[in-house]
Amino acid sequence: VCSTDIEKYLEEIKNVQNEKMRVVGKQATHVQKNLKRFTRERDNANDRLFYNVTKC
Repeated sequence: VCSTDIEKYLEEIKNVQNEKMRVVGKQATHVQKNLKRFTRERDNANDRLFYNVTKC
């Protein structure tokens, strides 16, 4: 095994790791957006519930 083969292999591994990091980053962004939306919807539901309870 030549050192150039090892360098190519290491470069390949690095590229795969970088791609995985990008995918994980995208997934984290997606989860964060969903969490914000869920929190907003939950808060709206709580506000409506409070309004309906207090108006009785």
